[in-house]
Amino acid sequence: SGAGGGGSFSRFPELLTAYQQLCKDTRFPVRRALACAVHELAHIAGPRMTEEHLLGPFNKFLKDPSSEVREGVLRGFSHFMAALPPARREVYLNEIWQIVRGSQRAWRYRECVAKQLPGLCRIFSAKATRNSILTLLFYLCRDDVASVRRSAALALSHLLSRLLQLEKEEEGRGGGE
Repeated sequence: SGAGGGGSFSRFPELLTAYQQLCKDTRFPVRRALACAVHELAHIAGPRMTEEHLLGPFNKFLKDPSSEVREGVLRGFSHFMAALPPARREVYLNEIWQIVRGSQRAWRYRECVAKQLPGLCRIFSAKATRNSILTLLFYLCRDDVASVRRSAALALSHLLSRLLQLEKEEEGRGGGE
């Protein structure tokens, strides 16, 4: 039997049960480890199982009182988003902006988001990429902290490549060049 969505891991239900049990643990080291691994589990689970069983823990970790837990989940943000059905991803664009705007004193969150930009620009719709990801990239390129600006600038080539790809796809659908 498969993993319910993406992989072929026959014992996935056992893994998911263990993960869900561990998510009830309130100890910081356990929460941090689970937050850092949720994107890997989503990769195994596939879109349907990720949406049904992993969105709850993912959202909980994004709001965790510990900055290290929140940072852990942010490090795999784009990989987790890629494991979700496309329609569910777009909701998180607002979440990304809230993280960036709400972390003016915690530049490491902004840096984590900036490092996720190459992955994020590949998984959102053309409209979302142009309207949100591009705007976010330029916003982070003007950050007060040099390492945030550097991480955002490194994502620029990925975003430009994606925008060119989207333009070619649109031209192909439009009937010509």
